[in-house]
Amino acid sequence: MAVKTHALGDVLMVTPAIRVLRKRFPGAELDFLVGKWSEPAIRFNPHINRIHCVPDEVFFRRKIVYLLRLMRWIKKQKYELAVLFQPSPALRRIITHCGINRIAGLYTGGIPSGLTDPVPWRRSRDRYVGEDFLDVVRALGAEDDSNGMEYHVPGEVAAVMQKWIEQTFGRDPSYVLICPGGGSNPRDTVVQKIWPPRRSGFIASQLVNRGIGVVIAGLENERRFLRPVFSVNGVVDMIGKTSIAELAFLISRSRFVLTNDSLPLHLSLALKCPVIAVFGPTRSRSVIPPGSPAVAVEPTVECAPCYDNEPFPGCRKQDCIKSISVDRVWERVVEALQGRAE
Repeated sequence: MAVKTHALGDVLMVTPAIRVLRKRFPGAELDFLVGKWSEPAIRFNPHINRIHCVPDEVFFRRKIVYLLRLMRWIKKQKYELAVLFQPSPALRRIITHCGINRIAGLYTGGIPSGLTDPVPWRRSRDRYVGEDFLDVVRALGAEDDSNGMEYHVPGEVAAVMQKWIEQTFGRDPSYVLICPGGGSNPRDTVVQKIWPPRRSGFIASQLVNRGIGVVIAGLENERRFLRPVFSVNGVVDMIGKTSIAELAFLISRSRFVLTNDSLPLHLSLALKCPVIAVFGPTRSRSVIPPGSPAVAVEPTVECAPCYDNEPFPGCRKQDCIKSISVDRVWERVVEALQGRAE
């Protein structure tokens, strides 16, 4: 059993380790325990036999009755090995009381009680997080593998979305995808990750004025906030109209993606699509693997980055993300257009 409860991007960063784990134990039944919010990131992963999805509030609000039920369920499965891809001491205590003989996992500080194969978790980093996840399976004797993420779009989804793209942009479609939302999951809401939508709207208008197709995607609950982008004449509004699999296909067919540090960045990396990512408090080197063609546009303030894949420290300022000017991002957009010129 592999365990990674949240969040969408982090679960995607676990997929290289899942691929390696499958190679290490080719005949094993590989189950994945994940939170409901993040389950779509691995729903179609071919290396997993079963996904056990639990409500996210079980972990963040400590729903004791549900946790006891979960522990009983895990015990009934009689797993021989558990692989924990997050350093939560609470989660570790839950799993170690489920009668599993071998438990590999991440830990922070102190004595990693309950882990037979412990791997230290680095809180402050310039290292790609996916490498830490790979370290866990390396501790089990797995051979090194590429740290490239995986996301698999089902054929029926691809067929429907390809038809929509051709109806919207013609048989030789060309468009830029802008995903200006994000910054929220069941554990954290980090508005400092979101580049001001008016600036994304300016980029969209400049692209439309050049005759370039623009699609905007995001969650339905972001619609009011993102009005400065989707209200631009000529922008194709797909906010709230795509599943994650459909969004992934849109990404795979786009010229490039402009987004914040959010799920579309990770999907773009997994699908090897060019992406321009605007960063606020997050350390870009922790979420973009070395050698990636992704372009990170980072803040110019001294206090950034301050967010290292841990619970957000609670800063109320938005100086970091607001320090990134429209001109800086537009320069990267022009470069991407030139790089993918038809």
